[in-house]
Amino acid sequence: MYFGVFSVKFFVLLLFICVPHILLAQVEITEVMYDHEGTDSGFEWVEIYNSGSSDIDIGSWYFFENDTYHGLTPDGFVSIGAGERALIVQNLENIYAEFGSSLNLVKSSFSLNNTGETIALADQNRTTQDEITYSADGGALGNGNSIQLTNGIWIEALPTPGSVNAREGDPGDTNNATTSSSSTSTTKKEVVVDDYYTGYLTIEKQAISGSPTNIEAYVVHTRNGQDTKLKRGVFYLNFGDGSVYTSDERFETQHVYQYPGEYQVVLEYYRSMLAQEAGEDPKVMINKRIQVHDHVLSIVAVDGSGGVTIHNGASIPIDLDGWSLVYDNHTYTFPRYLMLASQGEVTIPRTIHNLGYVHAGSIRLLNEIGEIMQVGVATPPIAIYSEHVEGDDTLEEVPITSDATTALVNFLAEHPDKQVVDFGEASQSQNQTQGDQSTHTSRLFIMTLVVGVVALLLVLIRARYRTSQIDERGAELQVIGDIELIE
Repeated sequence: MYFGVFSVKFFVLLLFICVPHILLAQVEITEVMYDHEGTDSGFEWVEIYNSGSSDIDIGSWYFFENDTYHGLTPDGFVSIGAGERALIVQNLENIYAEFGSSLNLVKSSFSLNNTGETIALADQNRTTQDEITYSADGGALGNGNSIQLTNGIWIEALPTPGSVNAREGDPGDTNNATTSSSSTSTTKKEVVVDDYYTGYLTIEKQAISGSPTNIEAYVVHTRNGQDTKLKRGVFYLNFGDGSVYTSDERFETQHVYQYPGEYQVVLEYYRSMLAQEAGEDPKVMINKRIQVHDHVLSIVAVDGSGGVTIHNGASIPIDLDGWSLVYDNHTYTFPRYLMLASQGEVTIPRTIHNLGYVHAGSIRLLNEIGEIMQVGVATPPIAIYSEHVEGDDTLEEVPITSDATTALVNFLAEHPDKQVVDFGEASQSQNQTQGDQSTHTSRLFIMTLVVGVVALLLVLIRARYRTSQIDERGAELQVIGDIELIE
């Protein structure tokens, strides 16, 4: 009995001594990105390292932050093997896109404080296994750097997610690194393999005046074989037409060239505003040229079925994406990838634009930014010529203007031997037989006026002819004998 009690006590004592060592897994926090360059949300992460000799089921552990134990969900794996690293992240897609798909990512919900806080890693029993307290005094304040555990101290350096941290004398080390574990600064030896900036400026080679041109610019910093897409700095863009654009982060923008011509677009990138104001050379300078063509899209016809024809008079193809037709408070927007070849045309049927039987004089053409580029159909000039004058084939043109009707009436009054012919629409008679009077109101008005004038002339001519006949017959009448009234 005594032996049994002794055995139990010995076992309990043995368990008490061994359990802390069993629970104390050697997993530590080795790197923190608490203030990501640009947008923080979705880009913060914490690197953990298994320095022990056994695998760790990280999915059963916790990340402690803001007085909360956050759960951990490994993406595509279960355990962190001995000597392996993983990142605890807010957003899987963002980190994969920034650093590639070879990392071990663990999803969790957290938000790191940019001024500093205490974070910890806890096991399945919520027993703290490692913790650190960081502050803004340690650096890495939105400048693209992280804080890293190096030789037992925390320093500011370029991020090394999933890799060995910056160490003294190693290529990953940084100059003038600052520790966060004390108020003093430690100067590190800089050993750089490569350090350069590469700029990217995306702009269309051909554009149309009055329409927006898409422009994107960003800079990649390469250091020791690792590329970082910079989000901050000073981006200075000269459009070449007298206007400039300045941004403190990489950007996507649009620019409208009002006049045709060839323009030189220049991008400059400076690491900071101080560097630019000090007159330092830019880290990046890119020159590109863009050829801007005059706007030559136009509505050239509205047929009897309500189809609207668009013509491209430019020397380059034009994507109609974003352009629109507006009629009677209804809008049809051209879809993506509707390319209109140079000098080409496309007719949009009424069943597709759903604008109804549109009035040719009221339909409007708008560009991508909603500016009205044309109202009504671009009608060819009306040609007036002499039909019955022998040896006279003179062709006189009267362009359509706001007072074209008055000019035409006056012309016909002065030249009764002239008639009207419309060379701009070969299918005019066919369209009229289809009864589409709303589409050709102005043309029918002119034709009706002409017909009325001709009809009036015919009535006058006929009346005069009958009068002359009566006069001639009256002159031939003779009274023979007496006239007798017969009842």
